[in-house]
Amino acid sequence: VMIVDTMVAHQIFKIIEALDLLGVKTMLIGIRPEVAQTMIQLGINFSKLTVKSNLEQALLSLNLTIDTLE
Repeated sequence: VMIVDTMVAHQIFKIIEALDLLGVKTMLIGIRPEVAQTMIQLGINFSKLTVKSNLEQALLSLNLTIDTLE
């Protein structure tokens, strides 16, 4: 997502909440600094989310590597 406004942020979190109801743990990956700053300014609460800077870190946090996925 290139630009995050209140509508985009609201939709993202509605999707995350719906996935949570299904038992899916959601992880946000690769949020650019300016997008993260906008989301913070909008008052978005990240306390229930896992946020990783890139796919490699996300996979490592799940004890996976690209090699294990091939």
